[in-house]
Amino acid sequence: MMIDWMFTSLEKYRQPFPPEPPSKPPARFWPFVLHYTRPFQSLIVTAGLLAALIALLEVSLFSFMGRLVDWLASADRATFWQTHGAFLSVMAVLVLGVLPAL
Repeated sequence: MMIDWMFTSLEKYRQPFPPEPPSKPPARFWPFVLHYTRPFQSLIVTAGLLAALIALLEVSLFSFMGRLVDWLASADRATFWQTHGAFLSVMAVLVLGVLPAL
């Protein structure tokens, strides 16, 4: 189901079989690759940027978990939420909203 949706959307984005006959591709490797990826260049760049952003956010989660352990080891229970509540709320929005959206 998901794969069918993905291929359908890609076929709507670009024609899989263009009406004109294809030209001869370049003989060298990188020009050949660029020749056939040119119609999807914006999708490839967007996917690469989103993957890099997701990786950066996931690495920052490990930093946050280490910081959270340090806070819990030395924090006062009565004032923990007042001290760290804003940062914890931002991280909750990041984990529950931003990462799934990306």
